[in-house]
Amino acid sequence: MSDNYINIYNNLINLTRNKLLYRNLNSEENFSIRLTFFVDEEGSWSSSNPVNMLVAPIAKPRSGINLENGKKGMISSFERINDNSMPPRAKVGANYINSRYAYLEAQSLSFDLPIMLDRMGKVSESSGSCLMMYRNGILITPPYNASIVESITRNTLLELSKKLREANKDLRNKNLRLKKENNRLKDNIELSRNKLEILISKLEAL
Repeated sequence: MSDNYINIYNNLINLTRNKLLYRNLNSEENFSIRLTFFVDEEGSWSSSNPVNMLVAPIAKPRSGINLENGKKGMISSFERINDNSMPPRAKVGANYINSRYAYLEAQSLSFDLPIMLDRMGKVSESSGSCLMMYRNGILITPPYNASIVESITRNTLLELSKKLREANKDLRNKNLRLKKENNRLKDNIELSRNKLEILISKLEAL
């Protein structure tokens, strides 16, 4: 992370701690902090400096998902943007229009969320979330080249899934070792019992 981004992050922390940021919000209300970076200069399309930042606290209730009913999705008629038009990994305001149209289409047809496809007709993502499927013990999600946003949520879930698989693998290996050891002990007990029976037979024959 560059020094500029570190400074921006530190400034954000300081702003968040400042009560002026919350003066219009209930202290117990859930809200998100939206960051907008922009080129603060009048001029041509080639302008790149200086870069400024807008911090906007937005009251926003948590959007819980009913795990029993889930959400209804539809294949959107709007194709997900690709690198030939706009880099989909860039979190810029212009890119969100593509997702917004897909979302409004889904809502107008009584669906909760759109499922957007890339230019190859493969599943990409939803209008504001990544898509994942858990199947046969594996977490499946579209790759980076499927015109997705490289989200923190996606990376976190994949990392947690990887750690969980490794932990389960270690547990299975441990159980396998214990099973082998248990079988070995049973064999030893059986062998000892056979030897004892032979010894008793010999003693009775005397």
